[in-house]
Amino acid sequence: MAVERESRAGTRGCSMYSTIACLVLLSHLGTEPQALGQRTTIPDAVARGGRSSVASAPSGPTPNIRALLDSTDVMARGRVGEAQSYLSDDQSEVFTDYRLSDPVILFDRRAETATPGLRRPIILTQRGGTILVQGRPFTESHAALLPLKPGTEVLCLLQRSGDKYRIVDWYYGVFEINSGVIKPLASRDDFASEFRGLPVQTVVQSMLALLQRSPGK
Repeated sequence: MAVERESRAGTRGCSMYSTIACLVLLSHLGTEPQALGQRTTIPDAVARGGRSSVASAPSGPTPNIRALLDSTDVMARGRVGEAQSYLSDDQSEVFTDYRLSDPVILFDRRAETATPGLRRPIILTQRGGTILVQGRPFTESHAALLPLKPGTEVLCLLQRSGDKYRIVDWYYGVFEINSGVIKPLASRDDFASEFRGLPVQTVVQSMLALLQRSPGK
C-alpha cells in the first residue's frame, strides 16, 4: 500500500532517505548511482545481487514536539502486535504494519466522529522491514528508528493513511512506555529530552494541552 500523506515535518527525512537508501543499495550492487530522480526497484536490486539497504538517521535539528503534534491526527496508546512487511506500490521501499492490541484513542482530530478514550482497531505503519523477493530475503533498515518490538507498550502520534496510520514524521512519533515512564524510541538522543523519564500521564496531559490548541495540517 502506498502511503498517501507526507507532513511538512516528514519531508526532510523522506528526501534524505531516498538519496541515502538509493546510494547504499547501489553500492551493495557494485554499480554507479543512476541519474537524479531515478530509483532502483527492490526486485531489480535483488535480481542483481542486492540483499539490503540502510538509511542513516536524518541530520540537522530534530523536530520539536509542537511541530509533530501539529501534524498529528490521532494519539493512541497500546501494545505493538505482530509485524507484517511488504513492498510499496512502486516497489522501491519496504513498509511494516503492526496492529496495536487493546488500543486506546487519547486524541482524534475528527472530534465530531470519534470519542477520545474509544477503543478501535489501529494499524500502525513503519518504514523498513524484511521481505522475500524472488525467494530471497531483503532487509530495509532505518537507523533513525529501529523495528518496533511486538509486546512493547507505546504512545503513538499518528497520521491517517487510508485505513491505516503512519508514525508522524516516520521516526519521531512513537514512545515506549516502561513501568509507567516515557522513552522516545527514535535513535537521536537529542529528541524530546523534556519528556524522557516522565510519567506517561504527565506526558499525555502536556501533549493533549498542545493538541487542543493545535490547528492541524
